[in-house]
Amino acid sequence: MIKFGFSHLSAEWSIYYHNSPTGRSLVVVHVDDMNVAASNSAKITRIKEELCTEFEIVELRPVRWLVGLSIHRDRTTCTIGISQTGLINNIIS
Repeated sequence: MIKFGFSHLSAEWSIYYHNSPTGRSLVVVHVDDMNVAASNSAKITRIKEELCTEFEIVELRPVRWLVGLSIHRDRTTCTIGISQTGLINNIIS
């Protein structure tokens, strides 16, 4: 990700970010999974194209689970919800 102009967070080396006049991008890496978020779809497309030059990429579906977090995106209200209910239930059972 550094090769593509991203920097990693100082507190978390698996989260990369890129800020530019055209918007912001965030890439979260966990083992062999990557999740990309950006301020516009053109930035997401550019990131995917760059990654395809270095890696064999298989695009699955919008993220629903990530490291014990349940993620829900509501496009009509432009919101994202994050919950740990499943992880909490697993811990207490």
